[in-house]
Formats: sequence, structure tokens, C-alpha cells
Amino acid sequence: MEFINSIFSSVKELSPFGFAIRAVFVGFLLWAEGKVLPYRSGGQFAGYDFAFFWMMGGITAAPLFEPKISFINAVVIIIVIYLLHYLFSYLAVKNRTFARIVLGQSIVLIDGGKLLRKNMRKGLFPLELLFSELRTVDAPNIVDVYLASIDPAGNFYWSVK
Repeated sequence: MEFINSIFSSVKELSPFGFAIRAVFVGFLLWAEGKVLPYRSGGQFAGYDFAFFWMMGGITAAPLFEPKISFINAVVIIIVIYLLHYLFSYLAVKNRTFARIVLGQSIVLIDGGKLLRKNMRKGLFPLELLFSELRTVDAPNIVDVYLASIDPAGNFYWSVK
């Protein structure tokens, strides 16, 4: 029992063998976390998805780098954060108002050949980036663009006259 406590609970120092055991469990946790995530394509992640990935990576690896962090406590935190993430994703699917609040909405940047500076400020979208995106569609002038917008996932959409 002392051996198991020395690996999974808070300890002053972690032996190389204990580190190896924790590393195997961290690898398993990362695999399990990846298997239970909601399915989305790479460009369809919301802002809270990235925050979730960042937190989960840090929390999952923390018991490896700091022996004083209990592995059991880390697993409990991982489960709670995953459940919150799943709840946000579920509510975004079931409730359009909640989805608009959490995920955001598309922002129109050009409408009828006119640049909408107010929307660009709202979306923190710089003019240089807009010009860069327009060059990819061979539209050197803004007046040649009927509509251009950016969606909450950061994808740029346009239609040229």
C-alpha cells in the first residue's frame, strides 16, 4: 500500500520508477481524453475548446513535473473540467442563444464593396490581414468584393462580384 501511495499521492520526491509509472498513466489519460472529446474538424474548434486543451495538457502533465501534486487529485480535476467542457458543447448544440454567447457569430467585414470598419474593430481584424485574405481570391480592390465575413472559428468567407 505504501508503494501505491508513493506513486499516486502527494510525495516529497518521486523515484525514477514512480516517474515512469506516472508517465504511463499520463499517457493513458491523454489517450482517454482524446477518445472522449467531441468530434470536430480542426478548424471548427471554439475559443473554449482551445482553453480546454491548454488546461487539460497542463493539468494532465503536472503530476509528472511536480511530485507534490497528487495524481488522484489531478484525475479528479481532469474529470470535472471534461464534464464542464462537455456540458458547454452539449448546451451549444441544444440552445442557439447559448451557442451565440459561447461560440460567437460571424462578422461581416465587407458588404456590397464597402469596408465595415466598425465590424473590423469588433472582430479585432486588422486591415492588413483582410488585404492578405483578399489577395488569395484575386480581389485586389475592396470594391470588387460583394461580401466578406469571418466566422467564429476564424475562417474567412467571401464572394466576389
